[in-house]
Amino acid sequence: YTKRIISAAKAISDNKVNLICKISQLVKLFKNGQPFKMSKRRGDYITVEDLIKEVGKDSARFMMLSRSNEVELDFDFEKVTEKSKDNPVFYVQYAYARINSVFRFSNLNLNKKIRMSSKKFTLNQHEIGILKKILEWPRCLEITLNKLEPHRITFYLYELVTLFHAYWNLGKDNKEFRFISESGQLNNERLVLLQVLSIVIKNGMSILGVSTPKSM
Repeated sequence: YTKRIISAAKAISDNKVNLICKISQLVKLFKNGQPFKMSKRRGDYITVEDLIKEVGKDSARFMMLSRSNEVELDFDFEKVTEKSKDNPVFYVQYAYARINSVFRFSNLNLNKKIRMSSKKFTLNQHEIGILKKILEWPRCLEITLNKLEPHRITFYLYELVTLFHAYWNLGKDNKEFRFISESGQLNNERLVLLQVLSIVIKNGMSILGVSTPKSM
């Protein structure tokens, strides 16, 4: 049928449209850790509308795009509603919300440029690790577009925010790694890093059609 659809598109458009068909593998649904077997004959089935109503548009879209179209997808209803790192969409959205909380606490506009002296711009090893990952974004986007593989963006975003959350958690035990000191002083170098990080997260999620809430 793929060849027929492509031929029909060319015929209708007078060869002006070069249609590319991507065939996706099956999606296996899991509930309570058990596979949910569907049967039209028994009336046991879940529509996409049902799926979105239960887990939300963001979770459904992100998870559906989290695997290559050539690989079967296991969709676990419990997992996509968890508020933990095991739920990729929550983990990415939570990173963006955390960044916003820093700027909100400091009465700063996340979208406003932060002035700082280039001579004072110093990063520790954790910040350098995050920055290196940020610099991979253009290449990730290029490969995604050329190969039509949106799952690369979900993988990238999850890896990026994993570095951020790990760094954030360091600040709980070590004051040196906090974005805002106990006295309320701001670290402009880290704020700039957070700004850039937020831009990449928001752009990536926007491409996927997933929201980025400012608070959670």
